[in-house]
Amino acid sequence: HNQISHGRAGGVLVRGSSSPRIVNNRILANEGANLAVLDDASPTIEENTMSDAPARGLVIISKASGLFARNTICNSDLANVYVGGDASPNMTANLIFDGAASGLVIEDNASGRFEHNLISGHEQPAVAVQGHAKPTMRCNVVTHGGMGGIWLDESAGGVFAHNYIENGDGAWRIGADVEAEMEGDNLSAQEEVFKHPAKGPSAPKDAQKMVLVCGPEGFNYDKLSLGVAGLSITDS
Repeated sequence: HNQISHGRAGGVLVRGSSSPRIVNNRILANEGANLAVLDDASPTIEENTMSDAPARGLVIISKASGLFARNTICNSDLANVYVGGDASPNMTANLIFDGAASGLVIEDNASGRFEHNLISGHEQPAVAVQGHAKPTMRCNVVTHGGMGGIWLDESAGGVFAHNYIENGDGAWRIGADVEAEMEGDNLSAQEEVFKHPAKGPSAPKDAQKMVLVCGPEGFNYDKLSLGVAGLSITDS
């Protein structure tokens, strides 16, 4: 039940091989990142509020892992959540909303599981999967992405199933050499599939935008539609 705010070099840093449990704190307006997890750290991060970061809200990099559940991450100037390096977090039931950039960026060789998260209200793509990242994303709600719902950039991969995506500038934007798997209702329940070049100055070279409208209706099935369209913890 702490408030950690306005740190000049970040809010909370978890590193080394540490595995702390960080629960129910307010981590606000810290430079760098409100919370950063790196090295081989594997924390449990639950029910925290991370908001108003001048840069990124939550950063998970290196070979970090851990459980990130039921957190509110919002109002960052850069990505609300950034996952890079060889990180492989388990992120479930988080509220990620209202950012000046993307909601969730996964890049480099990162992987991990991202399930039952709400990602909404971002000026850039709500979710951007870049580099050789291969996340597993299931049962997420992705809405109101200013430049698209989910971007799969050049050579990205992963598994995507049972996600609900709408009210963005294109539900999916898929680059060349992407090897992602669309499981379950992403494809099997589809009614229509359209492909045409992605639009906008930030679109990857040779990118394609795939828009799917799937049925039957309901959160148990995907609906992919084109809309307008201060503290350091380490091991001893």
